[in-house]
Amino acid sequence: MRTYELKLKLPVEFISYDLGEFSSFRELTLDKNLINQEFKDFLASLNLYIDYAKYFYSTPHQRYINHRDIMDNQYGKITNNVKINFVIGGAGSEMIWYNLKLGKDVVFKMNYQNQPVCAYNDEDLIEVHRATIGSPSLLDAYEIHTLQNADEARKCWSITLNSTITNQRISWDEAVEIFKDYLIAE
Repeated sequence: MRTYELKLKLPVEFISYDLGEFSSFRELTLDKNLINQEFKDFLASLNLYIDYAKYFYSTPHQRYINHRDIMDNQYGKITNNVKINFVIGGAGSEMIWYNLKLGKDVVFKMNYQNQPVCAYNDEDLIEVHRATIGSPSLLDAYEIHTLQNADEARKCWSITLNSTITNQRISWDEAVEIFKDYLIAE
């Protein structure tokens, strides 16, 4: 069975900075230099580094646009987007993954920050997985997904992983192998 997310028990703590509470959705780029060195050293021991990091703040009952975090050829030949997410709050919130129906394609919509994004219509999708994301969790953000927030605000620090060997994003299968000793069995 295909997996889209896996919960992790890491031997080091991820420490970043809290960007606070907001009255609406926020997606902010994190300064990688402010992430604790012990965590970055742990990733380096796995031949990984942080390509970029973001902070997402979701208000209660908010639903994201159906999307992939990166499109084919968006930045050259990137076709992988594995992340580790660290979540505070948002109890009962679910990430939902989808497959695109045959003959359907990407559309463009305005996101919560009034920016055009590649998105997908609900009627063009088939749900394939849903999960409450723990902290930390390994996620396949290349696949089409959304987040349905529950009754409380949700803060999420999300880091994208690259290989120090290839200098490319790692695939989902590579990530599962790299983190096999840190996966939490469910």
